Amino acid sequence: MARHTLVDYAIAYMEPPLFDIASALWRNGRIGENGATCDARRAGRFVREYHRERHLTTADVSAIVTYMKCRGLQLQQRLELHGGADETVMARVRSVRA
Repeated sequence: MARHTLVDYAIAYMEPPLFDIASALWRNGRIGENGATCDARRAGRFVREYHRERHLTTADVSAIVTYMKCRGLQLQQRLELHGGADETVMARVRSVRA
């Protein structure tokens, strides 16, 4: 099986590496592209494969979940600051929390 590595060089220096993982999962760890529900199996598979390349501790995995929630709250704040509304953002945060 071919192994692929994804590195986002454009923003990799701006946040801790665990936040980069969480941001990727925020976008790609849901059930469906526009879904509000986090797909725990998909997210778990992503983290396990990352762990094969770079060891993650239990605390790291917990931090990824926290960073996922933080990413959602960042987006919600940005929406609110610009007078926008999107109910799916908070639904996604609640899904990650669950």
